Amino acid sequence: MSTLKSFFWGVGTAALAAVMAPKVKKMTRPMMEKGKDKAETMVEKGKKTLQEYKGSKKKSLENAAENDEFVCDTALEEMDQQQTQALWQIEDIKNAINSLEEKICRLKKEIGD
Repeated sequence: MSTLKSFFWGVGTAALAAVMAPKVKKMTRPMMEKGKDKAETMVEKGKKTLQEYKGSKKKSLENAAENDEFVCDTALEEMDQQQTQALWQIEDIKNAINSLEEKICRLKKEIGD
């Protein structure tokens, strides 16, 4: 009798999971896509800002280079350091996004099981 009872509990659990999984998937997908889109937009905006800054800095440095070569060298080094720092920040954001995606996938698997 207990085997039959366990079987029906298993069938009930499977039916509940089959009914709930699509609903959970529909609810989480937009949130995940929205978060991913925002993060990608933020990364692209950061890249664009960095390129604009670098372009404007180069233009101002070209004008200053005529007057003082030392200022130009120092500014280029500073700009390279800032670029390196910005790239590290972008990499950290990408890693955070990947980590969140992995956590969401694990949660989906746990809910699906």
